[in-house]
Amino acid sequence: MKLLGLTPEQHFTQPPPRYTEATLIRELEEKGIGRPSTYAAILDNIQEREYVAKEKGRLFPTELGCLVTDLLVMNFQDIFDVRFTAQMEDELDKVEEGELRWTQALEDFYQPFQKDLEKAKVEMEDIKWKGIATDLICEKCSAPMVIKLGRHGQFLACSNYPDCKNTKEFQRNDAGEIQVIEAEPMQETCEKCGAPMVIKTGRFGKFLACTNYPQCKNTKKMMVNGEGRLEVAQDEVSSEVCEKCGSPLVVKTGRFGKFLACSKYPECKNTKRVGQEGKGKEDGSKPEPTGEDCEECGAPLVYRKGRFGPFIACSNYPRCRYTKKIAKTPDPAKVPAEAAAASKPQPTKPREARPDKTQGVETRTRKKRA
Repeated sequence: MKLLGLTPEQHFTQPPPRYTEATLIRELEEKGIGRPSTYAAILDNIQEREYVAKEKGRLFPTELGCLVTDLLVMNFQDIFDVRFTAQMEDELDKVEEGELRWTQALEDFYQPFQKDLEKAKVEMEDIKWKGIATDLICEKCSAPMVIKLGRHGQFLACSNYPDCKNTKEFQRNDAGEIQVIEAEPMQETCEKCGAPMVIKTGRFGKFLACTNYPQCKNTKKMMVNGEGRLEVAQDEVSSEVCEKCGSPLVVKTGRFGKFLACSKYPECKNTKRVGQEGKGKEDGSKPEPTGEDCEECGAPLVYRKGRFGPFIACSNYPRCRYTKKIAKTPDPAKVPAEAAAASKPQPTKPREARPDKTQGVETRTRKKRA
């Protein structure tokens, strides 16, 4: 035979596509896991707990999801078997139909589960505290680094904690090897200790931190400018002056919104709430004195309001935290009007008379007799 032509072709095996929400539900239906009433809860849980991340409509496992799955499958092989889950669903259906006692179904499940639970308490790795050992060495104390699980995922930490609090972020390459993410240097110097500052990532995004941590805990907020680059966010200086030390107050942002803080922090920790016009808002009028002195420090006592009503407190707060309750029958001349009104018992409304239910009964009886 004469060769007419030869076309070389090369094909690579492609991995199966990632699940979408629809294909995952279809897979659960085929394997008998869950019921239509629980599919939505399953999808919500794996995404809210960050076991998977949804990208372009497809579900990708996260580092946290892989770690949790590996630990559970390793220590609870019976429960995390697909056949076991499908068998439990069938038993629940039999309980609903009256073919199986619920106590028997619960006993069949709990006996092997209790054995696995006791075994896991001894053999299961405590990732949160001990961590997973690595070949990396801490550059500060030469102790081995371990992988720990935090609120925002996995991170590298020194095994000599709490004596050494060195931590690092990391990522894995295609081969699964650990690659340390070095902190990005900035041409910024800490104004408190003179050490260089680096970019780090926290719960609210990227920020500048002093390299002399934990001796120096100075940080600076960062923002994206109009060109899409990160730059240091400058504190907005207000026109007000701190009444405690005379330094200018600056506008800062906290967990409850914007507030005014002293620029000499942490030497001065004076703060104020920001009003609607952007100026400092006083917490209220000056507390009214009671005419008595504090038993602990001798400072005048004043009336204050709390979540449980008015009370008496030392005017030297927070240096002195002495407090006491207001007497049930205070002197009206000493207690301010607001405190007296709050402590005065409110009159109760008279109870309305209930309708007489026997009237209708008598009427119906008379009709029957008639």
